[in-house]
Amino acid sequence: MRHESHKTLIAILREHTSAWRKSLDWSRETMAEHMVAAHDRLNGPAATGLRFEPSTLDTFGRLKVNADRIFRWLDDESKDSNLLPANFIPSILKAMPHDRRRHCVDDILRPLGLAVRTLALDGRDLLDQSQVTNLMREQTEAAAAAVSLLHVDSTPAQMITAHREVSESIVAARNVRASIERQMAHAGVDVPAKEADPS
Repeated sequence: MRHESHKTLIAILREHTSAWRKSLDWSRETMAEHMVAAHDRLNGPAATGLRFEPSTLDTFGRLKVNADRIFRWLDDESKDSNLLPANFIPSILKAMPHDRRRHCVDDILRPLGLAVRTLALDGRDLLDQSQVTNLMREQTEAAAAAVSLLHVDSTPAQMITAHREVSESIVAARNVRASIERQMAHAGVDVPAKEADPS
């Protein structure tokens, strides 16, 4: 049993899967079925050797056996053995909705001072004028708000405004970057692996 104050990797995954399940009012069996389906889509049985009850068995029995197995793996509070295999983590993450997946991985990486970002967001295929105009406006507003904090007597309202403006600028820049990455993908150009600021 683990009693450390920090969260384990399994605890983070358990919290996110539990919150996801509760947000949709799903049973353990329904959630497990989504994870098993994601595992199959990732070619998990062949790649990892982790196999689940085939869909030809009694549906209720299969769902229950799979749910019991997965939730037993996610329990590192009451036991120290038979824990989640590392090779099943991608299947759990693949099953999650995109936003939940991103927040979960952020929580896993946060103690290391890292965060994830989404590549090539859904949306426009090509960069367009409105995105560039929006980026320029948001960056100008963010810079002006940041300059206001250079005074020693900055107010809480100025700090909140600066934070909001910089956040909006980051969102605009990420949208432009996603469109550029999509354009690169369409052109067969690889996204550079190393960036000055990969956030």
